[in-house]
Amino acid sequence: ESSAVVRARVIAARAIQAARGQLNATLPGDVLRATCADCAADAVPTRTLRVARTLADLQGAADVTADHVARALTLVPGAAALTEVAS
Repeated sequence: ESSAVVRARVIAARAIQAARGQLNATLPGDVLRATCADCAADAVPTRTLRVARTLADLQGAADVTADHVARALTLVPGAAALTEVAS
C-alpha cells in the first residue's frame, strides 16, 4: 500500500471522528462499548476499544466488530493479558 493510500484512509477516519463530534482518544468507555454490540466489550479495556474504534474508522465501518477488537488486542501492549484475567 502506498503512503498516499494510507494517508487518504487516515484523513477519512479523522473526518468520521470529526463528524461524530469527538476523537476516539477522548470517547468515554460507555460510548465505545455501545458501538461494539457483538464483541463482549465489558471484558475489553477502554484503551483497546479505542484502538478497535480507530481500526473500524480506517475501514469505514459504522460499528466495531469482534474482528476489530481481536486485532486491537494484538496492537495494545498487555491488553490480551488483561482481557484473559477479566474473563
